Formats: sequence, C-alpha cells, structure tokens
Amino acid sequence: MTHPYRDDHATALAEDLLSWLRGQPKMLALTSAVGSQVQELEDSLLDLRQDRLIAGAIGEQLEQFGVLVGEPRGSLADEDYRRFIQARILSNLCEGTPDELMTILRIIAGPVATGTDVVYRRRSVASFSLEYERGAALPADAAVRVGLQMVSVSPAGVELDVVEGVTPAFRFDAGPGFDLGKLGKLIA
Repeated sequence: MTHPYRDDHATALAEDLLSWLRGQPKMLALTSAVGSQVQELEDSLLDLRQDRLIAGAIGEQLEQFGVLVGEPRGSLADEDYRRFIQARILSNLCEGTPDELMTILRIIAGPVATGTDVVYRRRSVASFSLEYERGAALPADAAVRVGLQMVSVSPAGVELDVVEGVTPAFRFDAGPGFDLGKLGKLIA
C-alpha cells in the first residue's frame, strides 16, 4: 500500500482545528509554521523514496542497483542501463522457461515495432530460437549484451539463437518495393 501524498499540510491542520480556535491569529500562525515544516519533510521523503526506485534512479544511484544485481554499466546510457538492470533481476530468478526468456528479451531488446513481438521457435529437443522485431537495428554493443545475457539465462546444454528482425527491410522512393518482409540478423 502506498502512502497518500498530501500537498498542503498547513491548510489541512488549520481545517482540523476546533471551530473556536480557527479565528485565532496565533493559532493560525502556529498551524502554518508546523504545517510548512511537515510539508517540507514529506516532500523530502517523497523525493528520497522516488529517487531510490529503479524507475527514478539516475547515474550513481542506478549503478548501485547494477552492482547489487550483477549488471555492469559499460557504455550504456541511463535508460538502456535501467532496462538491462530490470532484465538482470528477472534473469537472476529465471528458471529458463520460454515465457521467462521471452519476457527478458522483450525488456532488453528495447521498444519493439508493432506487429510481431517476440517469437519462440523450438527446432529440436535441445535447440530453439527467439526472434524479435524492431524498427531499427540495435547498436553493436547493445546487440552483444543482449546475446550474452540471453545465452546466460538459457537452459544448460540447449542451443539458443537470438534473431533480430528489422522492419521494413528495404524501401525504395517510389513504386513497389521489398518493404514487406524483414531483414534478420543473428544476435547470439
């Protein structure tokens, strides 16, 4: 349960006074002084609480989360690093089921294009592939990280291919083109 945030403690304290005390200037000054101090404290606590969540952490705070879960920062920007930390948390708890692997890939592959999300294809008893689509290819360093993370969470002794599909693959300025399919790239 989250704590409800109150944005004006001074007014609330003045409203809670007994009716015969509401008109007293000294009492109103006291409630205003106490209310503003309580408001400042609540605002500070709210900021501290939000900054200590992964969703709001930046820079060094985000790196502390990465250290806790075992995800190095490398050259990632805060938004990309946040995704990898969230995926690492799931990876640390992962048992290697297809649904878990697909969820982790959805997080670390970043925003996906409309249409196909992540597809699990079983090729044999000990071999499967995960395919996902994006509007643009992942940068080379991010693609390597995606591949390494997915290999680390896949079941032992099982071959895994991670395939990135970029749509549209080809486009011409005019006329019919080859923009109906997707261009695939093996990540891992």
